[in-house]
Amino acid sequence: MARDYVSLFRNGENLRAPVSIQLAADTMVLENMRTQASDNLTNLPRLCYAAHVEDRNAYAKIAEHEIGSSHPLGPVVDILMDGRCYFKPQLDPPSCRDDDSDLFGFAEEKGFRVIQDRNSFDALDKSQSKASELLYIGLFDDGKYIRYQMMYEFDRSRQPEQELSLLDTVETALNSLDRATKWTLNGYFLMIQASRIDHAGHASDPVAHLHDTIMYDDVMGFVQDWIDKHLNTLLLSAADYECGGLTLNRFNPLPLKDVSMSIEQVTRL
Repeated sequence: MARDYVSLFRNGENLRAPVSIQLAADTMVLENMRTQASDNLTNLPRLCYAAHVEDRNAYAKIAEHEIGSSHPLGPVVDILMDGRCYFKPQLDPPSCRDDDSDLFGFAEEKGFRVIQDRNSFDALDKSQSKASELLYIGLFDDGKYIRYQMMYEFDRSRQPEQELSLLDTVETALNSLDRATKWTLNGYFLMIQASRIDHAGHASDPVAHLHDTIMYDDVMGFVQDWIDKHLNTLLLSAADYECGGLTLNRFNPLPLKDVSMSIEQVTRL
């Protein structure tokens, strides 16, 4: 299911009409899929589960697939939470699109509750309120910069009123999914990605790298506690390739304590 339609297209299949076995696999897995992450929903790992395009950098098209406006199966996810700029039409800043496609409008037409700020997310009350019933999407940014990912955790923690943490989204999503499936035979598939760890590695930013790794560890701790209370739940965790050369062995972290922002945040000053 992780292979995309490009391989089928290059072997003579019609990209717009993928082979039935591929769609069957997608239907089986995506029927109960939810996804969220700490950068942008058009990032590669989620592309494998909720979108099929020819180019991993076709972010605008990936966003369309994820919400279902151009996916062969239509909408295939119930919860999306992450960065939002590829879901907004070009004249609605901050947008990363070069067309007038309004994916938020499409989502609302399909019955999704659309959440675009911290206050609206907090109204979900960690999925204890009626507002957290499926379907919903929570896509965010600080509203000041055109960027397709959310803040590094180090920067976000200093202005939590702007954006939610990965742990916030995971706790809310798991509660929503548990409520939605408690009295059914169907389970759910939740894809979580601490993707800004990779970005910090590429940027050689040790502070951002460290704090996003700690956030991932906090998320895994929360999910493990969740599993202890929901024994029919399986957790699979995998690491990306290492980059940036972050070394903890014999490394003195004390100089990092005086850092006040990530390199990314410095470039915006």
